[in-house]
Amino acid sequence: MPTTKQPYTADDSMGYYIHRLSKVWQRHFEVLLEESGSEITIQMWVILSAIGNHNITIPSQIAEKTGIDRTATARSLTKMSKLKLTSRKPSQNDGRSSQIHLTKKGEHALGVAAYCSQKTNEYFLDKLSSREHEALKKIINKLLSGEKGDISYN
Repeated sequence: MPTTKQPYTADDSMGYYIHRLSKVWQRHFEVLLEESGSEITIQMWVILSAIGNHNITIPSQIAEKTGIDRTATARSLTKMSKLKLTSRKPSQNDGRSSQIHLTKKGEHALGVAAYCSQKTNEYFLDKLSSREHEALKKIINKLLSGEKGDISYN
């Protein structure tokens, strides 16, 4: 096992920098959502996107697509239903399950959130050249290769 520098601090951890960037990026997005008057969270946006952009309507498949655990997905879907962003209909194939669909309000919220996400991406990625942007995507995809896990937005 390789020896580590002593003392090993947060400044020595690439995870620390990635975490900081993630939190700053997330906060920028949240501020834009708040300023737009949106009622949704980032986690809700990810779920709305799975439903509206990928036509995934079964809760367990939404959880799988988004990487958000089933319990958190169910909680968000319940809250989204109360906010009238989604509606539930019994599944035509299985009477025990339901299908989730976006309401007009949900479609609007998805559009607003997509715009806020795009503006957040532009804000940060405009700091990079196109070559750096492509390199960053490649590196991130390499680091994520073979990984699977919960990406709940807490």
